[in-house]
Amino acid sequence: MNNESLASSIMSAPANLLLKSFYIAKKELKSYFVSPIAYIVAVAFLVMSGWMFTGYLVSSHRAEMTGWLHNIGVIFLLIIPILTMRLLAEERKQKTFELLITSPITPTQIVLGKYMACMGLVLCLIGLTFLYPWIIVHYCQDASKIDWGPMKTGYLGLILLLSCFVSVGVLSSSCTENQLVAAIVCFAALLLLWIVSWLTVFVEPGWQYNTVEALSLFIPYGEFVKGVMETRHFVYYLSVNFICLFASVRMLEASRYK
Repeated sequence: MNNESLASSIMSAPANLLLKSFYIAKKELKSYFVSPIAYIVAVAFLVMSGWMFTGYLVSSHRAEMTGWLHNIGVIFLLIIPILTMRLLAEERKQKTFELLITSPITPTQIVLGKYMACMGLVLCLIGLTFLYPWIIVHYCQDASKIDWGPMKTGYLGLILLLSCFVSVGVLSSSCTENQLVAAIVCFAALLLLWIVSWLTVFVEPGWQYNTVEALSLFIPYGEFVKGVMETRHFVYYLSVNFICLFASVRMLEASRYK
């Protein structure tokens, strides 16, 4: 193989990886909307988030979404395990897993495709909440006083937070063929990562606080909601995604040799 052919194959590898991953994601996303699960989850999410948004506006009398953004993560704490539990566990249960991992599609493409499909649905759910800023603008007496900064960074932080939720769910689903077990493991892991943030009340600033912050997905998210963006927070969320997805790929690769 000459140098030009080698360079061409190296450059085309990421494109082939993404192309097949997008194909899997498209198929998986379609399966969400063919079944009633996407519609049930969407309705439940709108009811809970709408009730939370209305309650916050009525109680605070403020034209901002800080309180709502702080609490919306709790709803996804319940929703994400439901959305991710079937991603890989269902393949094992329906005996199509062996066919999937022995096909020309690599475990990395499988994991990325499943991950992107679930993130696509999650982004659709987040998109439904864009109605709330419009409501604030429509009913605010002086729209010029609305601070859009924390809203924008809060939504960005929410997307990063939920991307980690989904990656944890994909990892949980890759470990078992029982969807209920996958959902419970995912929920327990996310709940633990949320509860860890409570420990900041009992520790002093320093290495102990930094340790707790490194174990909690919600502490960096709180900074985004306040309008604070730091490079380390982006690196942290991207690292969690990479570790969980990498572990999921390794789980699939290990299944080939069983």
